[in-house]
Amino acid sequence: MRERPLPDTGSLRGDLLAWARPIATSLASREGSSFFRAVIATTTPAGADGSLRRAALNRRSEQMELMLERARKRGEKAPDLVELLDHVLAPLYMRALFGRPLGKAVADRLVDRLIARPKRPPGG
Repeated sequence: MRERPLPDTGSLRGDLLAWARPIATSLASREGSSFFRAVIATTTPAGADGSLRRAALNRRSEQMELMLERARKRGEKAPDLVELLDHVLAPLYMRALFGRPLGKAVADRLVDRLIARPKRPPGG
């Protein structure tokens, strides 16, 4: 799965859709699904040197945080990074791992559910 430029559509929903749809579409493809499963199968176990895994997660997290920060600067109420991981990225990866349906409609539904969630108070 190749890295794409970070979307900047002018709205958080637009950015999240433009970011999540290609991930879902790639994971839904035979090539993307095979690559994802190969990465999972060759990942070092917990406790082992996970520097490559951390580097990949850190890069992805930095991108997502930048997208969320841009939304906040526009005055939008953006979720925090953990909410984005838990409610959009993790479900996409779980669906890919277990052969569940994926695609743009799934990505749209996950993004819309995240956007519609009540915002937690700071520190809550």
